[in-house]
Amino acid sequence: MKRLGNRWLRALLVLAMLVNVTACGAVTEEEKPQETDPVKQEAEQIPKPEEQPEETSVPEEEVEEAEEAPTLLNVICTSVGCQYSDSVNDEWHSVETEQQSLLLDEESAKAYPNLAKALEGLRDEHASVMETTMNSMMESFQEVVVEGGFGTDLLDRTTRTVERADGNYFSFVEQNESYYGGAHGGYMITGMTFDVNTGARVTLSDIVTDADECKAVVAKLLNDHFGDIFYDDVHKLIAEYELDGFTWSMDPFGITLYFNQYELAPYAAGMQIVDLAYEDYPDLLDGSYFEPQEQYVLELYAYEECVVDLNSDGVKETITVDRSVDEYDYYTTEILLNNQMIKSDVEDYSAECYLVKCKDAAYLYVFHRMESDYSVLEVFDLTTGTLVPWGDGNSNLFMPGTYVSREEDGRYYYETNCPVFVNPEQFYLSSRLDTLSTYNGTKKYHVGEQGLPVSDDQVYTVDAGFLLKAKTGIPCKVMKEDGTVIDENGVLPAGTFFKIVSATKTEVWGVRAIDYVPESEEYDLNYFMVNTDTMYDTDTLYYIQLDSENGDTINGTNIWELLDGLMYAG
Repeated sequence: MKRLGNRWLRALLVLAMLVNVTACGAVTEEEKPQETDPVKQEAEQIPKPEEQPEETSVPEEEVEEAEEAPTLLNVICTSVGCQYSDSVNDEWHSVETEQQSLLLDEESAKAYPNLAKALEGLRDEHASVMETTMNSMMESFQEVVVEGGFGTDLLDRTTRTVERADGNYFSFVEQNESYYGGAHGGYMITGMTFDVNTGARVTLSDIVTDADECKAVVAKLLNDHFGDIFYDDVHKLIAEYELDGFTWSMDPFGITLYFNQYELAPYAAGMQIVDLAYEDYPDLLDGSYFEPQEQYVLELYAYEECVVDLNSDGVKETITVDRSVDEYDYYTTEILLNNQMIKSDVEDYSAECYLVKCKDAAYLYVFHRMESDYSVLEVFDLTTGTLVPWGDGNSNLFMPGTYVSREEDGRYYYETNCPVFVNPEQFYLSSRLDTLSTYNGTKKYHVGEQGLPVSDDQVYTVDAGFLLKAKTGIPCKVMKEDGTVIDENGVLPAGTFFKIVSATKTEVWGVRAIDYVPESEEYDLNYFMVNTDTMYDTDTLYYIQLDSENGDTINGTNIWELLDGLMYAG
């Protein structure tokens, strides 16, 4: 059972920081046509002129046979947000709101259409909330900052984190942090749980077999763990709750109940969180909701204890992740596995840790965040308690995805989509590439031997937010969207704007922007940025090969003489 008793401390630290700031490899020639399959997948996601699909009649029985439900879900996190900034009394201050939503990817949505529909409905609600919240915050900005002279930034952000995602149930927590001016911000957590097959909400009364006993257990745990912090006798407070009035979520092992600020105790007491593991309370919880799961991914937070059978031998192990900091603000990660201490040699500024449970083994994935968005992945075998060497340690999690933006009435709107790490059989990692600019390239992975990420993709999928412009004709190979070669000795015409959609360390595939009009003939970074109105000619792909032995050249000519818009990070 994952122990979340100290997560409220992390939430308060986030708020404290907010208040302090405001209130107080190369591929062979023969392989290249096959390599473009990932390009085709990427190109299919690029906006196209509307086409009327051909109507086809598929027997219902045939569709049912084709749809084979995956054991685990594949989840996408989509975010919509809005920012506004203005200079007040010669200082810039901002307003920002964001709403994250969780959706199923195309494969899982076909297998579980009812859940997909329910989550899409929530996404639409979240987008509406974002717009309403932004309007309200703009009024607060006028009153608090402009008229009130209170120099601060306003914020309202809701994130959603998956707690369980399998072929039976989907559960997540919603965490809202806000600051509208005043002595301190606010923090609130809620939870939602769904039946994956029906798409219906699961209630606490569905799971708990005895409401009165459940309340008694919760009150005792609160009293034992938090002591004398409550407004009144905690047993009396909890007894007044309706069972379905509790805020809760579900993980593979049990349920977690959340009590927000001011709910049971003063603001200074923070949140209170209680775990009820099925193994600890088998008579209180319906066991059909907690059948053993062979595979899953759980995010582990610092100083929280996780007790789980790592190698499916019937014996549970205890895992705790500890983070220590030195005088230079560098952190190191230590993993306590039962009584064995496993230390990482990587120093970072932050880290994300995931317990990756496979059928007969378990691993800890630690993503270390470094300067300049650099990230290093370490993989630890929790069966042996050892670090597993991996040559491609430069990998990010949650970096891949799509990003689009627009400006309206002085406000900057943005939308992002990115996969969530919940499935050992399918997840995405991105690595830094420096092929005709610096950007992240993404591959799909699965957990392979020794727990290391293994990818079947030959090339990286790229979603760069900028365009390049050909100064002169550039030698290239011209292909159709499906990878069929049209011209082995083609030319990318001078004046063409193109977007990189796939790459290796020495090759790129690009699509032509057919209606991109620069805002200015003057050279600046915005000149090349992608906007939501840009359309792309996805019928034709340009494959450009760099001369690996002669530096940054194409057919003997330096790339800076051939292209405008190149952007490299240090």
